[in-house]
Amino acid sequence: MGKNCKRIRADNDSIGKKTLEGFVAAENYNRWLASRVLPHMRGKEILEIGCGLGNISRIISEKYTLTCVDIRKDYTDKVTADLGARTVCVDLAQQKAFDNEFDGAVSLNVLEHIEDEQAALENIFKALRPGGRFAVLVPAFNWLYGSVDKAIFHQRRYTRSRLKKTVQSAGFEVEKTFYFNAFGIPGWFWQNHIRKRELLPEGQLTLFSRLVPILKVLDIPFRPVLGISVVAWAVKPETGLKSTPMSRREPQYPLPPQHRAP
Repeated sequence: MGKNCKRIRADNDSIGKKTLEGFVAAENYNRWLASRVLPHMRGKEILEIGCGLGNISRIISEKYTLTCVDIRKDYTDKVTADLGARTVCVDLAQQKAFDNEFDGAVSLNVLEHIEDEQAALENIFKALRPGGRFAVLVPAFNWLYGSVDKAIFHQRRYTRSRLKKTVQSAGFEVEKTFYFNAFGIPGWFWQNHIRKRELLPEGQLTLFSRLVPILKVLDIPFRPVLGISVVAWAVKPETGLKSTPMSRREPQYPLPPQHRAP
């Protein structure tokens, strides 16, 4: 277990866990999420950063040999028990855990929680073999930041350009960025900014998941400009060296103080 693994956080992140539990039955939506990152992968050994309850881990493990990391011991224990996957409880923003070990890495709705996103990305970079692929999905647009974001400790939301610069600054070559799920914005805005809820209604998630076969087609023309999330596909250079000398002190575009997590 990593020295920064958090055993106590389950007590002060109950909304985060309930949010993940709400997505357990959203099978169509989970597979749509996975389809935004897995086509970029090559090879067999995949690292998932922030496995949570294993909603996406289960899908990844159908095709790849999976190693999962999370900062919560109860989450890594559950994924090990449910999937038999290798898990490591570690905070990659605080500790290097792997060295040139994986063909690919994926991170879905995790980076926005990490205060020192740069340190986490650099340790993901180190975990990949030269030529390794990295795919990351994060929430889009700070104007969508609301009550749910705050309740589950989101530090920020991203744009395509912001995410590209952030990933590049860790040494990756970014091959592609695009937005995802434009049709999720109205419901998100209603719950976050109008009703100011801290937890998305389970019924809304279930209905949305049922509509995914239609929405995934309608979403295609919006990918360059609009979505509730933004995705980047990147690669570690074959030399294994950073592709850019960009400094870790590059501006981080923080949220206004009133929106930062406590």
